[in-house]
Amino acid sequence: VSELAFSKDKRFLYVSNRGIDNIAVFQVSAHDGHLTYHSSFSTGGKFPRHFAITPCGKWLLVVNQD
Repeated sequence: VSELAFSKDKRFLYVSNRGIDNIAVFQVSAHDGHLTYHSSFSTGGKFPRHFAITPCGKWLLVVNQD
């Protein structure tokens, strides 16, 4: 894991994973904060170093080392 970030509305947690080079998405329970796996997607490169969600929440930008 290289980075964690919540969506603006705090309904989702995004986690970048080095080695498998993806972003995992977890849904956050509004009731108790419990995380449930939702999906994952490739970072489009190798060894993600940083990512950011745009202020509008529409885009997630990833910087890979390789």
